[in-house]
Amino acid sequence: MLGDGGWKLALGHGTPLYDGPVTSSDLYAGTYVMGDGRTLRLESDGDSLIATLPNGPRTQIFLKSATEEATALPERFVFTLDATGRPIVVRSMRGTTETWRAERKQ
Repeated sequence: MLGDGGWKLALGHGTPLYDGPVTSSDLYAGTYVMGDGRTLRLESDGDSLIATLPNGPRTQIFLKSATEEATALPERFVFTLDATGRPIVVRSMRGTTETWRAERKQ
């Protein structure tokens, strides 16, 4: 709060969240393997989806649709679903450019 009694915003952050039918983090959980053998591991933790990225870091994933991650970062995950709605491929996208692709193995 400022001395004149008013408020000013110093920092703001928002993440668009999925606004569609309920999805289960269990549906996305599994191991996705890249062509060079590196893996992306997605784990269900209650209602959360936790990713262990191919280069090691772990992060929480928020979906904005059944096929796309909501993120403010330059890269985001885009999922390809099979006929039953189960993710079978995940692509890391930077804008409209695919940076890597991994197929679900389990």
